[in-house]
Amino acid sequence: MRENTLSKEVTDYLGLVMSMGGHKMAKYERILFRIIVIVGVLMLVGCERNGQSGESSIKVQKNNVQQCIDKYNDFLVETEKVKSSGYRNDSEGLVIEILNQDTVEVKADGQEAYEKFIGQLSEYKKYTVLYLDLLGKDTIIYLDEILSHANFTSLSISNGGIISIKELESFSDNSLENLEFHHIIQVKDFEIKSCTALKFITVWLDGQFEITDGITQIINNVSCENIIVLWDDENQFWNLDFFEGYDACLKDIYGWRNFVKDIGNERYFGAFYKLNNQHSSYASCEFYNRELKLEPHIAISVGNEENNYFDILEIPPEMLSEISRLDGQRIRLEDINFDGYEDMIFLGCNDGLELYHECIGFLWNQSEGRFVLNKTVPVYFDYIDNEKKRLVYTASSSAFDDTYCIYEYKKGAFEEKKLYVTFRLNESDLEEIIWEYYENGVFVEKLILNDSEDGERHYVFYDRNGSTVKGILSKGKMYSELGKEYFPEFDFYNHG
Repeated sequence: MRENTLSKEVTDYLGLVMSMGGHKMAKYERILFRIIVIVGVLMLVGCERNGQSGESSIKVQKNNVQQCIDKYNDFLVETEKVKSSGYRNDSEGLVIEILNQDTVEVKADGQEAYEKFIGQLSEYKKYTVLYLDLLGKDTIIYLDEILSHANFTSLSISNGGIISIKELESFSDNSLENLEFHHIIQVKDFEIKSCTALKFITVWLDGQFEITDGITQIINNVSCENIIVLWDDENQFWNLDFFEGYDACLKDIYGWRNFVKDIGNERYFGAFYKLNNQHSSYASCEFYNRELKLEPHIAISVGNEENNYFDILEIPPEMLSEISRLDGQRIRLEDINFDGYEDMIFLGCNDGLELYHECIGFLWNQSEGRFVLNKTVPVYFDYIDNEKKRLVYTASSSAFDDTYCIYEYKKGAFEEKKLYVTFRLNESDLEEIIWEYYENGVFVEKLILNDSEDGERHYVFYDRNGSTVKGILSKGKMYSELGKEYFPEFDFYNHG
């Protein structure tokens, strides 16, 4: 009877597994399906041939086969998700892949493949980010066609392409915020004046780019907050001839044209930045020297309704590498010493949180009529407190310490006040908190709060004159309140 029972088990599971094969399967699905069938049968028949008794052994093997079936079903579900997400590989040179719920990546090998994608745009109206790789071809791209459904907020075109705009009116009515060109070939009839949403346009250039008037079209004919043009080719470099056509915010500044003319044959193009804010327009250019090393000199221009300013700023070589070259917000024009004039801060890091990190500061000197490097500008600060005329910064290197800094400008330099807070823990509770106060790197005062065996929280304050104050933290009073009581200047302090 046992033999007949086992034979029935084999037959039943064969029927169960085989019933899964009724749908149309790809080659890899068929292979996996056959493996499951073979494994399931061998497991059950092996149990039968070994003469294992009882229902438990059969049940174990049935569970093992069922797990295989469940995993296969899960595999099919995930496969269908990928298929439905939009991944397609077209034999005519077009590959379209959905990277996530917002992003489409397209690889178009030639004009025909690109136009085929344009014909399918309506299928991708729910996506907001597009990466378009032209695979080194001189495909003609019309931005207004790509943005015809006004859905993409970020567009990146790379590896080839002649970029143009067919109908300016239709292009202006879109939601594009970020536009990137990576190693394109040319821009032609390129003008973006009324796209109010556009905040960034970034261009990475290499030797294949046809200079003609392409750079000046991008710089002169685009209205947005940030324009960034970066040289990205170690094998070939440009001189500065193409800047003769540049006349945006520098058009009335003789110094710029004269400077470019003088060094045109001695320097190579490195990077160009243009920043427009509410009050003024900033532009700068960076160069490589004959040894192909980045020059410490940066040509800048700042223009507003009242006047235009041009100068050559020299960044100390040891600080040059700190300047960000990948972010439009590499420059801030802010009054950080509270004298009523905008100062210039180069940023080395900008994470989009409106913070000031890895800063190099040039302060406006009204008597000299120029920006002057000030090495006491804090490298890090979070915001400008105009009411109290100070810069403030908070940081935490771990869960057990916090740092709070105040920077005040006095007699031509920034002075630092720092509060360093340390937490020491035992196995069950908070044991000790230490506040240490420094001025310009010199230790000044200390406050220590301890848990004690009597259940009270005792503190000792050591002031700058060598005196001590002892007390007990009252019930219900937060230790952060104690810290603010003894260090009232740090009113933004809230951790400790």
